[in-house]
Amino acid sequence: MPSLAKIFENGFACTVQGIDSASGVATQPKLFAQDSVRTREGDYPLGHESVMNKILDVPLGSQNLQIYSATMAHLSEGYDSATRPTPSMGAVSRRIAPHEFFERRHTSYALQSRQDYFVTWNYRRPFEGGRDYRGSIIWHEGEIRWKKDATLAGDVPAPLLLTEGPGGAEFRTYDQFCVTDRDAGTLTVRLETGREKPYRRAGFIRAGGYCATMTTDLGYLAFLASSKTEFRYLVGSSPQTPSLVGRTYIGLGHDKQQVKAGEVWPYRFAMATLPDARLSNELLEDMTHGYNLDGGTNGYPFTVTTGKFDGAEFFFTVAADGNEAEFSVGPRDFICDLPFRVRGIEDNGCAAIYVASRKFFRFVAVADGTAYFQEPVLPAAHIWAGNPFVCENKAVKLTLVVDGQTPGKAPLLEVHNPTDRELSTRIFSPPHTPQFGGLRAAVTLPAGDSVFYRVVGRELKPEPR
Repeated sequence: MPSLAKIFENGFACTVQGIDSASGVATQPKLFAQDSVRTREGDYPLGHESVMNKILDVPLGSQNLQIYSATMAHLSEGYDSATRPTPSMGAVSRRIAPHEFFERRHTSYALQSRQDYFVTWNYRRPFEGGRDYRGSIIWHEGEIRWKKDATLAGDVPAPLLLTEGPGGAEFRTYDQFCVTDRDAGTLTVRLETGREKPYRRAGFIRAGGYCATMTTDLGYLAFLASSKTEFRYLVGSSPQTPSLVGRTYIGLGHDKQQVKAGEVWPYRFAMATLPDARLSNELLEDMTHGYNLDGGTNGYPFTVTTGKFDGAEFFFTVAADGNEAEFSVGPRDFICDLPFRVRGIEDNGCAAIYVASRKFFRFVAVADGTAYFQEPVLPAAHIWAGNPFVCENKAVKLTLVVDGQTPGKAPLLEVHNPTDRELSTRIFSPPHTPQFGGLRAAVTLPAGDSVFYRVVGRELKPEPR
Protein backbone atom coordinates (compact mmCIF):
# COMPACT_ATOMS: atom_id res chain seq x y z
CA MET A 1 0.00 0.00 0.00
CA PRO A 2 1.52 3.37 -0.93
CA SER A 3 1.82 5.96 1.81
CA LEU A 4 0.02 9.28 1.42
CA ALA A 5 3.41 10.96 1.54
CA LYS A 6 4.53 8.99 -1.49
CA ILE A 7 1.28 9.77 -3.31
CA PHE A 8 1.68 13.51 -2.65
CA GLU A 9 5.35 13.42 -3.55
CA ASN A 10 4.83 11.89 -6.95
CA GLY A 11 1.42 13.16 -8.01
CA PHE A 12 -1.03 10.69 -9.51
CA ALA A 13 1.38 7.97 -10.49
CA CYS A 14 3.17 7.24 -7.23
CA THR A 15 6.73 6.01 -7.51
CA VAL A 16 6.17 2.38 -8.33
CA GLN A 17 9.70 1.14 -7.75
CA GLY A 18 9.86 -1.23 -4.81
CA ILE A 19 6.52 0.04 -3.54
CA ASP A 20 6.07 -3.08 -1.39
CA SER A 21 9.63 -4.32 -1.28
CA ALA A 22 10.64 -2.69 2.03
CA SER A 23 14.01 -2.06 0.40
CA GLY A 24 15.75 1.28 0.62
CA VAL A 25 19.09 0.24 -0.83
CA ALA A 26 18.38 -1.77 -3.96
CA THR A 27 18.97 -0.15 -7.33
CA GLN A 28 15.57 0.75 -8.70
CA PRO A 29 14.15 2.35 -11.84
CA LYS A 30 12.52 5.75 -11.53
CA LEU A 31 9.00 6.61 -12.65
CA PHE A 32 7.83 10.18 -13.22
CA ALA A 33 4.37 11.46 -14.09
CA GLN A 34 4.28 13.60 -17.23
CA ASP A 35 1.70 16.30 -17.95
CA SER A 36 3.14 18.22 -20.89
CA VAL A 37 2.00 18.31 -24.51
CA ARG A 38 4.07 18.91 -27.63
CA THR A 39 2.43 20.71 -30.53
CA ARG A 40 3.62 22.21 -33.79
CA GLU A 41 4.17 25.48 -31.88
CA GLY A 42 6.39 23.84 -29.24
CA ASP A 43 6.22 22.29 -25.75
CA TYR A 44 3.59 23.34 -23.22
CA PRO A 45 4.14 24.17 -20.43
CA LEU A 46 7.71 25.22 -21.14
CA GLY A 47 10.60 24.94 -18.68
CA HIS A 48 10.28 24.89 -14.89
CA GLU A 49 8.26 28.06 -14.37
CA SER A 50 4.97 26.17 -14.10
CA VAL A 51 3.72 22.64 -13.50
CA MET A 52 0.37 20.88 -13.68
CA ASN A 53 -1.68 21.48 -10.55
CA LYS A 54 -3.06 18.22 -9.10
CA ILE A 55 -6.02 18.14 -6.75
CA LEU A 56 -5.84 14.82 -4.91
CA ASP A 57 -8.85 12.84 -3.74
CA VAL A 58 -8.71 9.50 -1.91
CA PRO A 59 -12.15 7.92 -2.33
CA LEU A 60 -11.18 4.58 -0.81
CA GLY A 61 -8.63 3.28 1.64
CA SER A 62 -9.08 -0.33 2.68
CA GLN A 63 -7.23 -3.38 3.93
CA ASN A 64 -6.98 -4.41 0.28
CA LEU A 65 -6.59 -1.98 -2.59
CA GLN A 66 -6.37 1.81 -2.29
CA ILE A 67 -8.01 4.25 -4.73
CA TYR A 68 -6.72 7.79 -5.25
CA SER A 69 -7.58 10.30 -7.96
CA ALA A 70 -6.22 13.55 -9.30
CA THR A 71 -7.96 16.30 -11.24
CA MET A 72 -5.60 18.31 -13.45
CA ALA A 73 -6.92 21.47 -15.09
CA HIS A 74 -4.62 24.34 -14.00
CA LEU A 75 -0.97 25.34 -13.97
CA SER A 76 0.77 26.19 -10.70
CA GLU A 77 4.06 27.78 -9.72
CA GLY A 78 6.83 25.36 -10.47
CA TYR A 79 9.55 25.42 -7.82
CA ASP A 80 10.64 27.46 -4.83
CA SER A 81 12.00 30.90 -5.50
CA ALA A 82 13.38 33.90 -3.62
CA THR A 83 9.82 34.92 -2.72
CA ARG A 84 8.22 31.50 -2.22
CA PRO A 85 9.47 28.81 0.19
CA THR A 86 9.93 25.16 -0.71
CA PRO A 87 6.91 22.83 -0.61
CA SER A 88 8.50 21.04 2.34
CA MET A 89 7.81 24.18 4.39
CA GLY A 90 4.11 23.82 3.76
CA ALA A 91 3.55 26.33 0.99
CA VAL A 92 0.58 25.58 -1.27
CA SER A 93 1.48 26.16 -4.89
CA ARG A 94 -0.41 29.12 -6.31
CA ARG A 95 -2.43 28.56 -9.45
CA ILE A 96 -1.22 30.62 -12.38
CA ALA A 97 -3.81 29.92 -15.08
CA PRO A 98 -6.02 27.19 -16.57
CA HIS A 99 -4.17 24.64 -18.68
CA GLU A 100 -4.39 25.91 -22.21
CA PHE A 101 -4.80 22.61 -24.07
CA PHE A 102 -6.62 20.03 -21.94
CA GLU A 103 -8.14 18.93 -18.67
CA ARG A 104 -7.30 15.55 -17.24
CA ARG A 105 -8.77 13.20 -14.68
CA HIS A 106 -6.73 10.26 -13.43
CA THR A 107 -7.58 7.46 -10.98
CA SER A 108 -5.15 4.90 -9.60
CA TYR A 109 -5.92 1.58 -7.93
CA ALA A 110 -2.98 0.30 -5.85
CA LEU A 111 -3.35 -3.42 -5.11
CA GLN A 112 -2.36 -5.00 -1.83
CA SER A 113 0.72 -7.11 -2.43
CA ARG A 114 1.74 -10.24 -0.57
CA GLN A 115 4.18 -8.37 1.66
CA ASP A 116 3.41 -9.08 5.34
CA TYR A 117 3.70 -5.59 6.79
CA PHE A 118 3.03 -6.65 10.38
CA VAL A 119 6.07 -8.92 10.38
CA THR A 120 8.14 -6.44 8.34
CA TRP A 121 7.44 -3.30 10.34
CA ASN A 122 6.31 -4.44 13.80
CA TYR A 123 8.77 -7.29 14.22
CA ARG A 124 11.51 -5.82 11.99
CA ARG A 125 11.93 -9.08 10.08
CA PRO A 126 11.90 -7.89 6.46
CA PHE A 127 13.08 -11.12 4.86
CA GLU A 128 10.38 -13.13 6.62
CA GLY A 129 7.77 -10.47 5.90
CA GLY A 130 8.68 -10.42 2.22
CA ARG A 131 9.01 -14.13 1.58
CA ASP A 132 5.64 -14.25 -0.22
CA TYR A 133 6.14 -10.96 -2.06
CA ARG A 134 5.91 -11.45 -5.83
CA GLY A 135 5.49 -7.92 -7.08
CA SER A 136 3.25 -4.88 -6.87
CA ILE A 137 0.72 -3.49 -9.33
CA ILE A 138 -1.08 -0.17 -9.73
CA TRP A 139 -3.93 0.06 -12.24
CA HIS A 140 -4.54 3.47 -13.84
CA GLU A 141 -7.64 4.83 -15.56
CA GLY A 142 -8.13 8.33 -16.89
CA GLU A 143 -9.13 10.65 -19.68
CA ILE A 144 -7.81 13.73 -21.42
CA ARG A 145 -10.42 16.24 -22.54
CA TRP A 146 -9.06 18.65 -25.16
CA LYS A 147 -9.99 22.31 -24.80
CA LYS A 148 -8.68 23.67 -28.10
CA ASP A 149 -7.71 22.57 -31.59
CA ALA A 150 -4.06 21.57 -31.98
CA THR A 151 -1.61 19.82 -34.27
CA LEU A 152 0.51 17.43 -32.26
CA ALA A 153 4.22 16.91 -32.84
CA GLY A 154 6.96 14.51 -31.81
CA ASP A 155 7.22 10.77 -31.14
CA VAL A 156 5.09 10.95 -27.95
CA PRO A 157 3.14 14.24 -28.09
CA ALA A 158 1.16 13.69 -24.88
CA PRO A 159 3.42 11.68 -22.52
CA LEU A 160 1.87 10.14 -19.43
CA LEU A 161 5.01 8.81 -17.81
CA LEU A 162 8.78 8.65 -18.05
CA THR A 163 10.93 5.82 -16.73
CA GLU A 164 14.67 5.85 -16.21
CA GLY A 165 17.26 3.28 -15.24
CA PRO A 166 18.93 3.54 -11.81
CA GLY A 167 22.24 4.89 -13.08
CA GLY A 168 25.68 4.49 -11.61
CA ALA A 169 28.69 2.65 -12.97
CA GLU A 170 28.52 0.04 -10.19
CA PHE A 171 25.18 -1.28 -11.44
CA ARG A 172 24.52 -3.91 -14.08
CA THR A 173 26.65 -3.81 -17.19
CA TYR A 174 23.68 -4.43 -19.49
CA ASP A 175 20.19 -3.14 -19.98
CA GLN A 176 17.25 -4.91 -21.57
CA PHE A 177 14.18 -3.39 -23.10
CA CYS A 178 11.15 -5.39 -24.26
CA VAL A 179 8.11 -4.05 -26.12
CA THR A 180 5.22 -5.48 -28.13
CA ASP A 181 5.44 -3.12 -31.07
CA ARG A 182 2.21 -2.89 -33.05
CA ASP A 183 3.98 -2.99 -36.41
CA ALA A 184 7.26 -4.83 -35.76
CA GLY A 185 6.07 -7.47 -33.28
CA THR A 186 7.71 -8.30 -29.97
CA LEU A 187 11.14 -6.69 -29.71
CA THR A 188 13.83 -7.39 -27.15
CA VAL A 189 16.90 -5.17 -27.16
CA ARG A 190 19.97 -5.92 -25.05
CA LEU A 191 22.90 -3.55 -25.25
CA GLU A 192 26.23 -3.55 -23.49
CA THR A 193 27.35 -0.41 -21.71
CA GLY A 194 30.00 1.73 -23.32
CA ARG A 195 28.54 1.35 -26.78
CA GLU A 196 29.23 4.47 -28.80
CA LYS A 197 26.21 4.48 -31.07
CA PRO A 198 23.07 5.70 -29.24
CA TYR A 199 19.93 3.60 -29.39
CA ARG A 200 16.57 5.15 -30.20
CA ARG A 201 13.26 3.62 -31.21
CA ALA A 202 9.70 4.92 -31.30
CA GLY A 203 6.42 3.28 -32.21
CA PHE A 204 3.02 2.12 -31.04
CA ILE A 205 2.59 -0.37 -28.21
CA ARG A 206 0.16 -3.00 -29.39
CA ALA A 207 -3.21 -2.67 -27.68
CA GLY A 208 -3.13 -5.15 -24.83
CA GLY A 209 0.66 -5.33 -25.03
CA TYR A 210 3.48 -4.26 -22.76
CA CYS A 211 6.69 -2.29 -22.50
CA ALA A 212 9.32 -3.18 -19.87
CA THR A 213 12.74 -1.98 -18.80
CA MET A 214 14.77 -4.64 -17.00
CA THR A 215 17.32 -2.56 -15.12
CA THR A 216 16.78 -3.12 -11.44
CA ASP A 217 17.91 -5.37 -8.62
CA LEU A 218 14.23 -5.84 -7.80
CA GLY A 219 13.46 -7.27 -11.22
CA TYR A 220 11.97 -4.95 -13.80
CA LEU A 221 9.45 -2.19 -14.28
CA ALA A 222 6.58 -3.10 -16.61
CA PHE A 223 3.94 -1.04 -18.39
CA LEU A 224 0.90 -3.14 -19.34
CA ALA A 225 -1.53 -1.57 -21.80
CA SER A 226 -5.28 -2.08 -21.91
CA SER A 227 -6.72 -3.71 -25.01
CA LYS A 228 -8.85 -0.58 -25.41
CA THR A 229 -5.98 1.94 -25.59
CA GLU A 230 -3.15 2.34 -28.09
CA PHE A 231 -0.07 3.99 -26.59
CA ARG A 232 3.05 5.48 -28.13
CA TYR A 233 6.54 4.80 -26.79
CA LEU A 234 9.98 6.28 -27.24
CA VAL A 235 13.05 4.53 -25.88
CA GLY A 236 16.49 6.04 -26.15
CA SER A 237 19.84 6.58 -24.52
CA SER A 238 20.02 8.46 -21.24
CA PRO A 239 23.20 10.35 -20.32
CA GLN A 240 22.47 9.87 -16.61
CA THR A 241 22.92 6.08 -16.83
CA PRO A 242 25.69 3.84 -18.13
CA SER A 243 23.15 2.03 -20.26
CA LEU A 244 22.04 2.98 -23.74
CA VAL A 245 18.49 1.83 -22.95
CA GLY A 246 17.40 3.61 -19.82
CA ARG A 247 14.87 6.31 -20.59
CA THR A 248 11.40 5.55 -21.91
CA TYR A 249 8.48 7.87 -22.61
CA ILE A 250 4.98 6.39 -22.88
CA GLY A 251 1.88 8.37 -23.78
CA LEU A 252 -0.81 9.16 -26.33
CA GLY A 253 -1.04 10.73 -29.76
CA HIS A 254 1.28 10.73 -32.75
CA ASP A 255 3.19 13.20 -34.88
CA LYS A 256 1.03 15.55 -37.02
CA GLN A 257 -2.18 14.31 -35.43
CA GLN A 258 -5.03 16.83 -35.52
CA VAL A 259 -7.08 17.16 -32.33
CA LYS A 260 -10.29 19.13 -31.94
CA ALA A 261 -11.70 20.92 -28.94
CA GLY A 262 -14.13 18.63 -27.12
CA GLU A 263 -12.35 15.38 -28.03
CA VAL A 264 -11.98 12.95 -25.12
CA TRP A 265 -9.13 10.43 -24.95
CA PRO A 266 -9.75 7.67 -22.39
CA TYR A 267 -6.87 5.42 -21.37
CA ARG A 268 -6.11 2.46 -19.12
CA PHE A 269 -2.87 0.79 -18.15
CA ALA A 270 -1.06 -0.97 -15.31
CA MET A 271 2.38 -0.35 -13.86
CA ALA A 272 4.06 -3.25 -12.11
CA THR A 273 7.29 -3.84 -10.22
CA LEU A 274 8.17 -7.47 -10.85
CA PRO A 275 10.97 -9.10 -8.80
CA ASP A 276 11.66 -11.63 -11.53
CA ALA A 277 15.30 -12.45 -12.23
CA ARG A 278 14.54 -13.88 -15.67
CA LEU A 279 15.45 -11.60 -18.55
CA SER A 280 12.50 -12.72 -20.62
CA ASN A 281 8.94 -11.72 -21.43
CA GLU A 282 7.44 -14.91 -19.97
CA LEU A 283 5.87 -13.23 -16.95
CA LEU A 284 4.67 -10.26 -19.04
CA GLU A 285 2.88 -12.59 -21.46
CA ASP A 286 1.32 -14.48 -18.55
CA MET A 287 0.07 -11.28 -16.90
CA THR A 288 -1.33 -9.88 -20.15
CA HIS A 289 -3.38 -13.02 -20.66
CA GLY A 290 -4.22 -13.61 -16.99
CA TYR A 291 -5.64 -10.10 -16.44
CA ASN A 292 -7.46 -10.25 -19.79
CA LEU A 293 -5.59 -7.22 -21.08
CA ASP A 294 -5.52 -8.93 -24.48
CA GLY A 295 -9.24 -8.24 -24.88
CA GLY A 296 -10.47 -11.72 -24.01
CA THR A 297 -12.25 -13.20 -21.01
CA ASN A 298 -10.45 -16.53 -20.79
CA GLY A 299 -7.59 -15.55 -18.49
CA TYR A 300 -9.13 -17.84 -15.85
CA PRO A 301 -12.31 -19.94 -15.48
CA PHE A 302 -15.37 -18.28 -13.94
CA THR A 303 -19.12 -18.64 -13.56
CA VAL A 304 -21.65 -16.09 -12.29
CA THR A 305 -24.77 -17.55 -10.64
CA THR A 306 -26.28 -14.36 -9.15
CA GLY A 307 -25.85 -10.98 -10.80
CA LYS A 308 -24.50 -10.16 -14.25
CA PHE A 309 -20.93 -10.52 -15.51
CA ASP A 310 -19.64 -7.06 -16.44
CA GLY A 311 -16.07 -7.57 -17.63
CA ALA A 312 -12.76 -9.12 -16.63
CA GLU A 313 -10.11 -6.64 -17.79
CA PHE A 314 -7.87 -6.41 -14.74
CA PHE A 315 -10.84 -6.34 -12.32
CA PHE A 316 -13.30 -9.21 -12.29
CA THR A 317 -16.49 -7.16 -12.40
CA VAL A 318 -20.07 -8.18 -11.63
CA ALA A 319 -23.26 -6.12 -11.47
CA ALA A 320 -25.22 -7.14 -8.37
CA ASP A 321 -28.84 -8.25 -8.54
CA GLY A 322 -30.83 -6.98 -5.57
CA ASN A 323 -27.79 -6.05 -3.45
CA GLU A 324 -25.99 -9.38 -3.96
CA ALA A 325 -23.83 -11.32 -6.40
CA GLU A 326 -22.46 -14.84 -6.36
CA PHE A 327 -19.73 -16.30 -8.52
CA SER A 328 -16.88 -18.79 -8.76
CA VAL A 329 -13.45 -17.74 -10.07
CA GLY A 330 -10.29 -19.74 -10.72
CA PRO A 331 -8.11 -21.64 -10.34
CA ARG A 332 -5.44 -19.10 -11.40
CA ASP A 333 -2.26 -17.87 -9.77
CA PHE A 334 -1.43 -14.13 -9.71
CA ILE A 335 1.42 -12.10 -8.21
CA CYS A 336 -1.19 -10.16 -6.16
CA ASP A 337 -4.60 -11.45 -5.12
CA LEU A 338 -7.14 -10.91 -7.92
CA PRO A 339 -9.02 -7.57 -7.67
CA PHE A 340 -12.82 -7.67 -7.74
CA ARG A 341 -15.47 -4.99 -8.05
CA VAL A 342 -19.17 -5.60 -7.54
CA ARG A 343 -21.43 -2.80 -8.70
CA GLY A 344 -24.81 -2.04 -7.13
CA ILE A 345 -23.75 -2.43 -3.47
CA GLU A 346 -24.90 0.10 -0.87
CA ASP A 347 -22.42 1.89 1.37
CA ASN A 348 -24.74 1.32 4.34
CA GLY A 349 -22.11 0.11 6.80
CA CYS A 350 -22.91 -3.50 5.99
CA ALA A 351 -21.10 -4.68 2.85
CA ALA A 352 -19.26 -7.98 2.95
CA ILE A 353 -18.03 -11.02 1.09
CA TYR A 354 -18.40 -14.65 2.11
CA VAL A 355 -15.93 -17.18 0.69
CA ALA A 356 -17.28 -20.73 0.82
CA SER A 357 -13.97 -22.23 1.92
CA ARG A 358 -13.71 -19.88 4.93
CA LYS A 359 -17.35 -19.73 5.97
CA PHE A 360 -17.35 -16.28 7.56
CA PHE A 361 -18.16 -12.73 6.48
CA ARG A 362 -15.31 -10.35 5.63
CA PHE A 363 -16.44 -6.73 5.47
CA VAL A 364 -15.23 -4.71 2.48
CA ALA A 365 -15.15 -1.08 1.38
CA VAL A 366 -17.61 0.59 -1.00
CA ALA A 367 -16.98 3.64 -3.21
CA ASP A 368 -19.66 5.17 -5.46
CA GLY A 369 -21.93 2.13 -5.20
CA THR A 370 -19.17 -0.38 -6.00
CA ALA A 371 -17.57 -2.82 -3.56
CA TYR A 372 -13.81 -3.32 -4.05
CA PHE A 373 -11.78 -6.20 -2.64
CA GLN A 374 -9.09 -8.77 -3.46
CA GLU A 375 -9.11 -12.53 -3.04
CA PRO A 376 -6.76 -15.38 -3.99
CA VAL A 377 -8.27 -17.67 -6.62
CA LEU A 378 -5.81 -20.56 -6.37
CA PRO A 379 -7.53 -22.87 -5.62
CA ALA A 380 -10.79 -21.67 -7.13
CA ALA A 381 -12.92 -19.47 -4.87
CA HIS A 382 -16.71 -19.44 -4.61
CA ILE A 383 -17.69 -15.97 -3.39
CA TRP A 384 -20.91 -14.30 -2.28
CA ALA A 385 -20.63 -10.49 -2.25
CA GLY A 386 -23.20 -7.89 -1.27
CA ASN A 387 -25.09 -6.32 1.62
CA PRO A 388 -25.97 -9.02 4.20
CA PHE A 389 -28.66 -6.63 5.46
CA VAL A 390 -30.41 -3.76 3.69
CA CYS A 391 -32.86 -1.17 4.98
CA GLU A 392 -35.60 0.22 2.76
CA ASN A 393 -34.88 3.69 4.21
CA LYS A 394 -31.47 4.59 2.81
CA ALA A 395 -30.70 7.02 5.63
CA VAL A 396 -30.44 4.11 8.06
CA LYS A 397 -27.00 2.57 8.66
CA LEU A 398 -26.33 -0.99 9.78
CA THR A 399 -23.57 -2.77 11.67
CA LEU A 400 -23.48 -6.57 11.64
CA VAL A 401 -21.47 -8.17 14.46
CA VAL A 402 -20.84 -11.82 13.68
CA ASP A 403 -17.33 -12.53 15.03
CA GLY A 404 -15.47 -12.19 18.31
CA GLN A 405 -18.50 -12.72 20.53
CA THR A 406 -19.14 -15.04 23.46
CA PRO A 407 -19.44 -18.63 22.17
CA GLY A 408 -23.04 -19.52 21.49
CA LYS A 409 -24.20 -15.93 21.10
CA ALA A 410 -26.36 -15.19 18.04
CA PRO A 411 -25.16 -12.50 15.59
CA LEU A 412 -25.99 -8.94 16.53
CA LEU A 413 -27.38 -6.34 14.11
CA GLU A 414 -27.03 -2.70 15.13
CA VAL A 415 -29.52 -0.41 13.37
CA HIS A 416 -28.66 3.31 13.45
CA ASN A 417 -31.12 6.12 12.76
CA PRO A 418 -29.13 9.34 12.15
CA THR A 419 -32.22 11.44 11.42
CA ASP A 420 -34.12 13.71 13.81
CA ARG A 421 -37.41 11.82 13.45
CA GLU A 422 -38.76 8.38 14.36
CA LEU A 423 -38.68 5.95 11.44
CA SER A 424 -40.86 2.95 10.68
CA THR A 425 -39.22 0.91 7.97
CA ARG A 426 -38.25 -2.62 6.89
CA ILE A 427 -34.97 -4.52 6.95
CA PHE A 428 -34.25 -7.50 4.72
CA SER A 429 -31.45 -9.85 3.79
CA PRO A 430 -31.04 -10.73 0.05
CA PRO A 431 -32.28 -14.28 -0.67
CA HIS A 432 -28.88 -15.90 -1.37
CA THR A 433 -27.07 -14.35 1.61
CA PRO A 434 -25.26 -17.05 3.63
CA GLN A 435 -26.84 -17.64 7.07
CA PHE A 436 -29.40 -14.81 6.81
CA GLY A 437 -30.89 -15.02 3.30
CA GLY A 438 -34.64 -14.32 3.11
CA LEU A 439 -34.96 -12.56 6.48
CA ARG A 440 -37.49 -9.69 6.50
CA ALA A 441 -38.55 -7.61 9.46
CA ALA A 442 -40.42 -4.40 10.24
CA VAL A 443 -38.63 -2.09 12.67
CA THR A 444 -39.35 1.18 14.45
CA LEU A 445 -36.31 3.35 15.13
CA PRO A 446 -36.21 6.25 17.62
CA ALA A 447 -34.94 9.58 16.34
CA GLY A 448 -31.16 9.92 16.48
CA ASP A 449 -30.66 6.60 18.22
CA SER A 450 -29.64 2.99 17.64
CA VAL A 451 -31.51 -0.25 18.23
CA PHE A 452 -29.81 -3.64 18.66
CA TYR A 453 -31.27 -6.92 17.41
CA ARG A 454 -30.17 -10.51 17.79
CA VAL A 455 -30.46 -12.46 14.55
CA VAL A 456 -32.13 -15.72 15.55
CA GLY A 457 -32.95 -17.93 12.60
CA ARG A 458 -34.83 -15.69 10.19
CA GLU A 459 -36.04 -13.25 12.84
CA LEU A 460 -34.77 -10.07 14.51
CA LYS A 461 -35.22 -10.10 18.28
CA PRO A 462 -34.66 -6.83 20.22
CA GLU A 463 -31.55 -6.90 22.43
CA PRO A 464 -31.97 -5.17 25.81
CA ARG A 465 -29.37 -2.50 26.50
